[in-house]
Amino acid sequence: MSTLRLPPSLAAKIGSPRLTVRSGVKRVIVLTPPPATDLCTPQFARPVRTVVSKTPPTSKRQRQALATLKIMHVRWPKAFPPPGSRARLHPLAIGIHAQIAAAAPDLTARRIDLALRAWTGRLSYLEALAKGRPRVDIDGRPVAQVTEAERDNARKRLRLKRQGAPAA
Repeated sequence: MSTLRLPPSLAAKIGSPRLTVRSGVKRVIVLTPPPATDLCTPQFARPVRTVVSKTPPTSKRQRQALATLKIMHVRWPKAFPPPGSRARLHPLAIGIHAQIAAAAPDLTARRIDLALRAWTGRLSYLEALAKGRPRVDIDGRPVAQVTEAERDNARKRLRLKRQGAPAA
C-alpha cells in the first residue's frame, strides 16, 4: 500500500493534519493514533480506521467499463439491473457479447468486453452463477441453465475472491 498526502481541506474536515492515509483498491482509509486511555498501553493500541471515501476508478479502462455499464443499465435493466435496484441478478447467456453488439452499434467491441469483464467479475454475479440461476439474454428472458462445471468454477472463484487472491 502506498502512503498518500491528505489535501488540507480533507485534513481540516477530519481534524488532524498529520494522518497516514493508505489507499486500497476500493476505499481510502485514514489511520489515526488511538485514543489514550488508562485501559490500554500505547504499544498494544491499534490505530483507529476511518473510511473517508470510495476511491474513483483510476485507469482509463475502469472508467470506460463503468460508463458502458451505465448505458447497459439503462438500455437492458432486466439483464443488467442497476445498482440499488431490488431486481435479482442472473447469469448472462453465453454469447451475449454478440447480442449487445447487434443491438447497440454505438458501443465498440472493446467497451462491451471491458463492461462484461467488470460485470461478470462481481461477487454478486459469481454468487448468482454458483446458485445456478438461469442464464438470461439482453431482454431478461431465460435461455439456458448453468451447468454443474460452471457452478463449481464460480464457487472456486468466489472462494479465491473472498480470500483476497486474484481470480483467474
